[in-house]
Amino acid sequence: MKILAMFKSCIRDRFVSQLFLLFLFFLVFGQAAVAFHQQWSPIEIDDNISYLLDDKSIYKDGYNIIATVGLFPHRPIASNAALVVSASYLVKINCIAKSLIVKQGSAFADSETEGAVLDFDAIKLYSALVAKDVDAKLIDRLCMGE
Repeated sequence: MKILAMFKSCIRDRFVSQLFLLFLFFLVFGQAAVAFHQQWSPIEIDDNISYLLDDKSIYKDGYNIIATVGLFPHRPIASNAALVVSASYLVKINCIAKSLIVKQGSAFADSETEGAVLDFDAIKLYSALVAKDVDAKLIDRLCMGE
């Protein structure tokens, strides 16, 4: 009888230990998923506003991209980073640098844009491709009237 009780106890203890290991696995997996998800976050200029810029229009050359502008919190900001292209939106990073510097992040555009973070010299070229009436209000809002 004692042997049967010990066997049941061992099985129960093994089950409990397996449940505990399963719990640890999901805990670690969940933490890794959260860490990966938090790797970038939206550009936040105002605490009440997150700016996710995406697929509202098409370039005059017909190239349509769907992109999100975000920040990598672990990377420093390049000085005078010129702009981020997200669909037709051009956002001058240097005019919102105060917000980005506070976040200790850098400009990021997702992989569908294929390198949409451009240097300062490209502003005139890409500004010519974008309809001003589409972007003027957004750019003014992001740049706080600059």
